[in-house]
Amino acid sequence: MLSEEHTKVAKIFIAEAIGTAILLFINCLGCVDNLENFKPTIITASIGAGLALMIAINSFGTISGAHVNPAVTLGALIFKIISFKDAIVYVVAQLVGGVFGHVLVRALVRSEYISDSENFCVNSPQVDIGRAVVIEFVITFILMCVLSAVWDPRNEKYQDSTSMRVGFTVSALVLIAGNLSGGCMNPARSFGPALYNGKWDHHWIYWIGPMLGSFAASILFKNVFLESKVNKGSQRLPQISDEEEQLK
Repeated sequence: MLSEEHTKVAKIFIAEAIGTAILLFINCLGCVDNLENFKPTIITASIGAGLALMIAINSFGTISGAHVNPAVTLGALIFKIISFKDAIVYVVAQLVGGVFGHVLVRALVRSEYISDSENFCVNSPQVDIGRAVVIEFVITFILMCVLSAVWDPRNEKYQDSTSMRVGFTVSALVLIAGNLSGGCMNPARSFGPALYNGKWDHHWIYWIGPMLGSFAASILFKNVFLESKVNKGSQRLPQISDEEEQLK
């Protein structure tokens, strides 16, 4: 029999893995570009990305917080909502889910429906590398400003629309950055397709840019704008560990 602590870990791992798989499945299925009656555009990609995140949050927000993104997990760690041990569980689950979501799409879609099978759903910059890193930094910074505001105790009573607020934010950011840097903001989103296709040339961009953007936004919001400590027991980001020192 699993202990209560281990059961909670398992639930959070499964929730993050499935949530990230949903994200990848919807995003990558929307990238299929050789069907006779459908050609994806940056508009369809941005809408799909936002709606996919809304689905993940609505499904698993009360279980794991539905980070589905290592950059978001980093922000939660900085806010001391989760511990370092918790963060490792989250990130591993997200990477596993990202791989599974992409593999599921490849299993369901015949190769002839994919015009560029070797690069299918792989994030790659359309601008030079330096600009791509900065764009990923900025758009993740903006995303984390929104999430930091959601975690702010002053917003405790206004959580019903969280999935919409975050989803529409992602849609807006993908719309403006998708044709430049790829509009990733999420290392797990990039990891699955990169692993499956063996395409690692620019993969580091989608770790460095989003993680630095998350770090900067979380540090800024926590130390400049936050007036009280984030509630460790929040349903938005439930804890694996109950160690009181996390709030110190």
